[in-house]
Amino acid sequence: MMSFSHEQSTSLAQVPLWLLVELANELSTATNLETLQRILARKLRWLFNFDRCTLAIQSQPTDTEYVLLDITSPSKVESTLPQKFSFAQGWCGKAIAESKPYFIPDLTQLPSAIAVPIDAYIGLSANACSLIVLPLKVGRTIGSLNFSSNNPNAYSVSWRNIASLLACQVAGQLSSVLAQEQKSLALKALAVSQAKLKSAYEFRSRVMESATNAIYALDLQGNFTLVNRRMAKMTGYAVETLLGFPFIELFSPTDASNIQQQLLAIVNDGISINEYHTELIKKDGSTQMISLSLAPILLDGDISALVGTAQEVN
Repeated sequence: MMSFSHEQSTSLAQVPLWLLVELANELSTATNLETLQRILARKLRWLFNFDRCTLAIQSQPTDTEYVLLDITSPSKVESTLPQKFSFAQGWCGKAIAESKPYFIPDLTQLPSAIAVPIDAYIGLSANACSLIVLPLKVGRTIGSLNFSSNNPNAYSVSWRNIASLLACQVAGQLSSVLAQEQKSLALKALAVSQAKLKSAYEFRSRVMESATNAIYALDLQGNFTLVNRRMAKMTGYAVETLLGFPFIELFSPTDASNIQQQLLAIVNDGISINEYHTELIKKDGSTQMISLSLAPILLDGDISALVGTAQEVN
């Protein structure tokens, strides 16, 4: 494992800006968590001396767990799978939950005022003696960046300042990556939803057009919003003509008045009508006795439309 001499550490602590700029430039190319993890694993060793470095992530404000990624080295990235822990576990969870940084020079001599989290060594090296755990904040806390060393008093005040600058860089890019991943997930979900909707529409069309009965839907004003070809054939009107056409205009004035009352009862009271016999007036003026049924369609508990069937009665 690479280590720095005291002179190298002092030099880095004094002149880290060009390294931070270089890191910022490379971080800006990360468009997903895997790339971000690999960049940090490759670059952080040149900024910090640590025995283990991890990145904890809270993707959503409602998440009850954080995901822990190992960024100690590129080989660790290859061999270590992400793990999930509750916010009660580890210094990482504590920093995220409290949105508070922890700079602990010697874990064996903790001040009594600091409560030790359960499973304290989660995200740290097995023999950690000192640590820096920094919450990553962009509006809200979205994770933590965690450094641990097996040596006590490994991180001076200068190191803490560098770590704080670094945390700001990582937080900004992590926020961007999480936003992109959420957008990607949303687009995938939309594509799946659209595919299901298309499939459902095609299935509905096949069912409607293969039905031997006339099938139709009406809006709350009693106008056609959907008809199958059997309904068009029964009435003599084209499908396109029937869409938007008032349902009651297919009947004589007397029957239309009775049917209008039935429609109002369905809309207002949620009742259904079954096998209602009436005389249909076709486009050419001829008549046909039919049996029709109508029922309400509910959306979120409210009646949003009516659906019905009709068949000829000889």
